[in-house]
Amino acid sequence: MPSPRRSTLFCGPSAGALRGVAPDANSDPDPLAVRLLAGDQSALGELWHAQKAVVERWLLKHYAGHLRMCESEDLLQEALLRLWSSRSTIDPGRRLLSRLWRILRNLVANCLKSPAQRQWMV
Repeated sequence: MPSPRRSTLFCGPSAGALRGVAPDANSDPDPLAVRLLAGDQSALGELWHAQKAVVERWLLKHYAGHLRMCESEDLLQEALLRLWSSRSTIDPGRRLLSRLWRILRNLVANCLKSPAQRQWMV
């Protein structure tokens, strides 16, 4: 199976609009980020429901033939778990979705490098 073009490896929603650029000083903190910092697990559920379809479309568009679609839920779940475990380092003044998509892109890159990297998906 041919590997995906390198230029598509890091494409996706965060490649443009979701860059990890801090909002201007006058903007309010991200409410989901504030809730995650406070340990509110329901914020993860909201992120799951908001991003599941987007993640599936992104994987289908860029990685069809390289990843199974059933892996999209596993990838999103793992990204959310990693976001949760590092929640103490979240900056509410920065875009939370940027951070989530960066984690997700790194997970996809690791899966594409080697099938052995998929050990975390059981």
